[in-house]
Order: sequence, then structure tokens, then C-alpha cells
Amino acid sequence: MYEVYNDRIFDLLAGPPSLKDLRRRPLLFKSTEQSPDRKLVAGLRKVICGTLDDALMILELGLMERRVAGTGSNSVSSRSHGFFCVEVNKRSNRAGSQWTPSTLTIVDLAGSERARNAKTAGATLAEAGKINESLMYLGQCLQMQSDNHDKLKPAAVPFRQCKLTELLFSNSFASTSATAHHHANHHRNPQRAIMIVTADPLGDFNATSQILRYSALAREITVPRIPSISSTILSGAAAKGHFLPSGRTTPASLVTAEELVAAAQEIARLTDEVEKANVRVIEEQNRRHEAELAWRAVQERC
Repeated sequence: MYEVYNDRIFDLLAGPPSLKDLRRRPLLFKSTEQSPDRKLVAGLRKVICGTLDDALMILELGLMERRVAGTGSNSVSSRSHGFFCVEVNKRSNRAGSQWTPSTLTIVDLAGSERARNAKTAGATLAEAGKINESLMYLGQCLQMQSDNHDKLKPAAVPFRQCKLTELLFSNSFASTSATAHHHANHHRNPQRAIMIVTADPLGDFNATSQILRYSALAREITVPRIPSISSTILSGAAAKGHFLPSGRTTPASLVTAEELVAAAQEIARLTDEVEKANVRVIEEQNRRHEAELAWRAVQERC
């Protein structure tokens, strides 16, 4: 469990600092020998938990060490982004089976704030500046990732601008480097993420609209789809098929009748899903247009 405070990473389970050095030491986010194709926070303290109650107790201990401060808008305002990581290892009952790790990371983002409303000054004002800056970079990364969906040549997402976006985006893309293939026999899958937002309809209008903008960007982000059965069959057949001097393959020697039937059924199913998705997209666009009109009307009244 760790936090990103003033664009630096600190362990929340490391305990109080020693008497010789009262300052907390920031941790590095880097690749290691055990994970050359994946970045990790080096030096984190891990606690083995046997039950859910043990994990909740560790969570409470970490939250007690997280940076908070009183402001004009919140008496216990978070001054950092919190990360709570749960690693689960499993293996089958067969003899000689290996452990397979999976990691769930829960991130509590600190909210943006205005100095005029929060009445911050000095150190708390500097903390708010770092929080607002990191959230701005997060919005830029979400926007660029959303725009890449419609591009043939996606642009690189600038996630190395701050520690928050680097932690969230570094492992979000599948590894294609030669180093990763040299150290692993299988292709590393990208991590998946879900954003959960809370909006108060009776709260501050600017804060609520900002939250809704973030959630709208997150909804538009997609990941590369899994190849369909038909494309997998055809690509595998082309890889092992016999080629004629003209460069064409002989279909009879590549796939069987059962495979062709399965491919046709898969194509029909995908076509039906695409048509349904198009209908949902049109409905969503209409709802969004109506929401934008209502939002502009509210702004004009304000």
C-alpha cells in the first residue's frame, strides 16, 4: 500500500521513520530482474493476509499513515493519491503445477480543489497544485487514448509526465519488446482498469461537471479486441498452408468443412452484434447531445 504525494511514491506500511532520519524515503517505479517487461514499485512492504479481516486491518493501518489536512472545504482532505494492492496467487491441485499471480490495485484519487474555496496556503497550497497538475495530466492521457481509437496509427500516450499517470498507464499496454519475449514464453497481456466516480447532484457544479467529463472520457477508451474464430482459423491456415507459384493458397488443403461452418456462424453472430452496437451508439449519441444542450442551458442561466 502506497501513496503518491507531491509526485513522489511513499510506502504506507513501512512504519514510522527512524530517529536518525525523520524524513520518509521515496520509492522508485522501475523494472526488476523478476519482471523485466513490467514496472513495479521497488521496495514496497508486503503483508501476507489469510482472511478478509486481515486485509481490511492492513488497509486501515495504511489509511492512518496517508497524508491528510484540513481545508476550507474538507476537514480531512486527502493530500495524496492512495494505492491499495491485493496480490492473489493460485495453482491447480495437480502435482508440479506452478503458482499464477494476479494483482488487483484500488486507487483513491485525491480530488481537485480551488485555492479560493479551500482557503489553502503554504504547504497545502503546494500540495493542491501537485494534485491538480496530476489530474490534468490524467485527463490528457485519457483524451489521447480515446482519440487513438479512431486513428490508423495511434499516437503515443504521454503518461510519463507525472508519477500518477506513469503508475496507471505504464503496464496498460501489451509488451512487444524483444526483451520481454526473451524472458517469458508467453505474451504479456495488458492490465485492465475500471473507473468508478461519485458525483453529488446537489454539490458544486464545477466539480460535478469535471467528474462527469472524466467519466465520459473513460467510457470512450477501448482496448484491442480479441481476434474472432474465423480470423484465427484463416490466419493459422495461411501460416501452415501450401502456397502455389502465384502466391495463393489452396483452400481445400487448409481448412475443413466443420471449420468453415463454425467460421460462418461466428461471422453471422458478430454481424448481429455489430448492428446492435450501432443502434446503442446512436442512442448514446442522442442522449449525450441532449445532455450537452441541458448543460449549456444551465451555464447560460448561471
